[in-house]
Formats: sequence, C-alpha cells, structure tokens
Amino acid sequence: MSMSESTNTLCGCCPSSENKNIAKYWCFVCLKPICTECREIHLGKLHSIISISEADKMETSVITGPCRCINKCFQNSFLHCKFHDEIYCPICTTEKHIHCTEVQSIEKAAKGCHDSASVLVNDLERKLADWQTNYLRLIKKQELNLTDLNFQKYLIKTKVSDFRNDMNEYLNELEEKIGNQLDRYYEQCRTQMTKHIDTIQQRCNKTRPYRALFI
Repeated sequence: MSMSESTNTLCGCCPSSENKNIAKYWCFVCLKPICTECREIHLGKLHSIISISEADKMETSVITGPCRCINKCFQNSFLHCKFHDEIYCPICTTEKHIHCTEVQSIEKAAKGCHDSASVLVNDLERKLADWQTNYLRLIKKQELNLTDLNFQKYLIKTKVSDFRNDMNEYLNELEEKIGNQLDRYYEQCRTQMTKHIDTIQQRCNKTRPYRALFI
C-alpha cells in the first residue's frame, strides 16, 4: 500500500505519547513521514520536503535509501544512482558508485520523477482526448448509418406499395379483359345454341302432321 493510500499513517517525528497527527509530507533528510506542524520545523532546518502524494510517484530508492554513517552525516547531500536505482551517502557508500556516471542529487531525481509523471499525465490526457474524439466520430457514423437505414426502409416500403398498386391495376385490367371475352364467347355460344334449338323445334313441328295420321 502506498503512503497516500493509508489514512492511518502517523507523523514519524511527533512524540510517540502525543502522536495523533496524520502524515501529509515526506522529509528526505529524516527519511520519515511528517505532519503539517512538523513540516514548519523541518523547513526551518532547510530540510527537503515533498507531499506524500508526490513521494508515491517516485522510485522507492529515492525516498528510502539508507545511510550507514555512525555519526550524523550531511544527509541533505544524498545522491541518487540511476544505474543501481538507489540513493547513497557520498561519505559511507562512495566505493560502490565510484564508476557510476548517471549520478545526481535527490532533489534533481525527485524533480525528474515529477517531470516524468507530468509527461505521463500529459500523454494520458492526450490519449484520452484521442479516444474521446474517436468515440464521438464512431457515434456520429453510427447515427448516420441509422438515418440511412431508416431511409432505406422507407424506399423499400414505397417500392412494395407501388408494386402492389401496379399489380392491383394489372389484375383489374386482366379481370375486365377476361370478363369481356367471356361475355363475347357466351353471347356467341348462346346465339348458336338458340339457332340449333329453333332448327330442332321447326323439325319437330313438321313431324306433327304425320303423327296425326296414325292416331
């Protein structure tokens, strides 16, 4: 858990019997979390202090590197070795870093981490803005597709309706044409059948006198 995530981190410099103050800062000289009241005292001693939230963004070795000096050394002159990723005291641990070239004060290291964090934040903001732009563009495209889909639906319904009207008109014409033809055929057949009936009736009438001869 990071220091800023814990709401129970107490000040490391207040008297233990009276320590009820929540730590809000980190002292690089004392390598302890400190409260707001102790911050004023440490600033008066020219200690390097940053907020707990800023300390969370830094490499662990930058804020917690040990010093093995028996006597009180100049802890405000701690250095940070980028190659070994650790801070060291120039008095008691010089041998290990004698050939290291990427060495700087912890103040510069802390500033570099802060600058890197700023770059990362800016990059994240840019990416989020790009994502939002892409999402909005996608939403706009889908809305246009939806509008086009609705228009296509209207066209299809219109074509179906027009086709049905054309079919109805054609069927009406076909019905009228067939009806007229049937009427003509019926009239022709009726005329012929009527003639046949008349002819047969005439012949039947001619046979009646001969039938009377046998009665």
